[in-house]
Amino acid sequence: ITITTISDLYSFDNGVTFSTNNTQNGLTPGNYLIKIKDISGCISTASSITINAQPIIPNAPNINISHPLDCITSTGTITVISNAVLYSFDNRLTWNNNNTSTPLSHGTYQVLIKESTTGCASMPTTAIINSPPNVPAPPTIIITQPISCVNPLGSIAITSSEYEYSFNNGVTYSFNPNSGLLSAGTYLIKVKNNFNC
Repeated sequence: ITITTISDLYSFDNGVTFSTNNTQNGLTPGNYLIKIKDISGCISTASSITINAQPIIPNAPNINISHPLDCITSTGTITVISNAVLYSFDNRLTWNNNNTSTPLSHGTYQVLIKESTTGCASMPTTAIINSPPNVPAPPTIIITQPISCVNPLGSIAITSSEYEYSFNNGVTYSFNPNSGLLSAGTYLIKVKNNFNC
């Protein structure tokens, strides 16, 4: 508590004790009667100040995780089973009143709850949504760079053995792991297996 009225002496215990310090730190929750005293010994009437108890921080929530079943259903969900009013699945960036997340891609998520709309956020629970089963590893490649201005084209060969290959970020696939001649630029390489992953 800080007394902002300028005076000579200050009391935080209804005048039992006075000091020249107008701030009292480390006070426990409760009611305090504040008085001031001037140099002539006159004492003010008491002002009542209440310090509230610290809000309760909820425990980290209990959750259930639904992982992707296949590459067609490539997302999962997180469901909070702890009782709460508000839920966050993105480390408190957003809150909503639905205890189940929207579909989420594979990755790590921090889940928190609030037991009231104005209450404190809980400690987080870490949720990990797995990658879809049978997802192939990132492809390994060999790049052939252009060797001269006369021959300004290069090529990419995917050395990973998979079912289909893409050189344009999955827009099109073919059975050929070799790109053919390519002009200078950036290419996003993907592979697809026989599970359609």
